[in-house]
Amino acid sequence: MEGFDRFKLRSAIGRALEHVPEGYYRADALASAIQYYLTRHGRPCISSAAIFEMSLSCLRGLRLSSGARRMEQVRKAKVALRGRLVLQHGFGPASSWSKEWLVQHAVKELDVGMPVARILAGEVEQRLIRRRRSEIGRGEVLRMLHRQAQGFGLMPQVPAPDQTLKA
Repeated sequence: MEGFDRFKLRSAIGRALEHVPEGYYRADALASAIQYYLTRHGRPCISSAAIFEMSLSCLRGLRLSSGARRMEQVRKAKVALRGRLVLQHGFGPASSWSKEWLVQHAVKELDVGMPVARILAGEVEQRLIRRRRSEIGRGEVLRMLHRQAQGFGLMPQVPAPDQTLKA
């Protein structure tokens, strides 16, 4: 369980509604409505599965079934990725993919807050889903994270010569 993050939900719904006219505004309104509901009912922390189900219900209730289907497809792809992707560390045994590991790394090494770290890790995870690989090196994942952070202007475009990727 984690604290509700309206911006994270707005982003997820927005991606599902990117093909719908005014999809971003609808996503923002839905995320605000869900936040209001949770606040009104004293539920500041709720599982992502419950938020997901609430979002699907809202989308279907508003006759945005194509957006609901898109959210379901994205979630299914994430579950599949997490079940099949192996992370090679270059030392010791490999491990299963963990977005949470990447979030923690971003917080510690990039000195960003949890919301930003989750966004960065989520973007990297989406790229990994599109690649459809079953194995990836830890260093490659960290380079992807750093490129994503650079794209958001969170770190210099060219690292100093003495900078190395910390694991």
